[in-house]
Amino acid sequence: MRPISVRPLAIYSTKDFPDRKTNFMEKYGSYLERPGWNTLWLGAHQSELFQSKGRVLSLLLKPTVIDNHNFPDVYMVVNMKEGAMRSILEQDLMNNQVQLFLLQKDGSMVIRPETQTYDFNTEQNFVSRSNAGAAGDFNYINAKGEELLVNYSTLSMNEDWVMVSIQSKADLLKPLNQIRWLIFWIMLICTLVALALSNLLASALLKPLNKLQRLMVEVEYNDLDVRFQSRYEDEVSAVGHKFNRMLDQIQVLIQEVRTSEQEKRKSEVKALQAQVDPHFLYNTLNTIFWKSENGEKSDVSEMIVALSLLFRLGLNNGNDITTLQQEVQHVRQYLQLQQKCYENLFTYTIEVEDDAYLSVRMLKILLQPLVENSILHGFRDKAELGRIEIRIYRAAGFMILRVTDNGCGMDAAQLANAVNGTEAERRGYALSNLRSRLSLHYGESASIAFSSIPDIATTVTVTIPIL
Repeated sequence: MRPISVRPLAIYSTKDFPDRKTNFMEKYGSYLERPGWNTLWLGAHQSELFQSKGRVLSLLLKPTVIDNHNFPDVYMVVNMKEGAMRSILEQDLMNNQVQLFLLQKDGSMVIRPETQTYDFNTEQNFVSRSNAGAAGDFNYINAKGEELLVNYSTLSMNEDWVMVSIQSKADLLKPLNQIRWLIFWIMLICTLVALALSNLLASALLKPLNKLQRLMVEVEYNDLDVRFQSRYEDEVSAVGHKFNRMLDQIQVLIQEVRTSEQEKRKSEVKALQAQVDPHFLYNTLNTIFWKSENGEKSDVSEMIVALSLLFRLGLNNGNDITTLQQEVQHVRQYLQLQQKCYENLFTYTIEVEDDAYLSVRMLKILLQPLVENSILHGFRDKAELGRIEIRIYRAAGFMILRVTDNGCGMDAAQLANAVNGTEAERRGYALSNLRSRLSLHYGESASIAFSSIPDIATTVTVTIPIL
């Protein structure tokens, strides 16, 4: 900058040239007439002192008294380009959404923005609120309906100028909304990740428990061979090991109960077999005695041999299980002895469907009680010759033992109820004894059935599973 000795004294850029045709007093005379001023700032206006005619801000200075010398007709004018001043104002702005304005008190612009968005001097409410104090802020809705955030401050160098910063509330809150949505998505993602991790963790923690639960369900369906296995030594594994120990103990107890039950059944079967009609033995021995007294040595010898063989087959070396062949021989000896005791009372036939069945294993002394029932009850009041037919055959994995006589008959339904009822309801010693033995040995798979036509055919059918 360099001065020129003209009236007034103007300081201008060396790149510009003064306009000699401009009359200073015509352009600035109205400002000089203001009383009591020494320094005067002029807002952005078109420069009249230089040929470029660019828009500038002007600082008008009145010279002070120097060494008692006064210069009443000399003034100093300092021009600053409006664009340069605008750059100075905006150079520290970090947010391009904030707009700075330098205004007069009346709302007119000291520095005109590059794009004039707002016209403040037409909005009196804005002007009055921005002049309410030296500095402050307020919310303002302009004529377009935009909500603005306004900060203002009066300049110390010129109290007629107000620095105003304006920002749209929507623009200000837009990053907050973005941050809010960002936080929402982050929370959502974190929640989903947390749920996924919690599911994985729960699955890892509950997997042994679910496995143990499945094993318990299998045990509920009587599978006692399952065992819990885990490579971890945690609380669930400890419970699983105790579960395994419990299953081991249950299996031991079941085996003990099974063994005890088997021994009990053997004892009960032996006890039932020991109760086989003592009447028969008494009658047989009595018959042998009288035949020996009458000198019927041949019959005595046959009866003694038959009785001996009968007891040998019945004892069966202490075994409960015999073969069909031995069972047939046993009942045959019994029938022969009864024919000696009750002469001319009955005849009998024994038919086995296939000799291959003779090796089938079965519970001993099943046929003898059926034959005994026919002799004692079927032929007791019968005048004509009785007939006993024993037929043995196989059907669908079961062995069928069928004894038929032509005795006086019976009430089949009543006898079935008496024999197949509960132990307290059973009547009839021989057949009830037989039903109890079948239940003890075969369980529910064995059965006994009755049918009767008086004086024609009375049939008792025993069905047993083939061992």
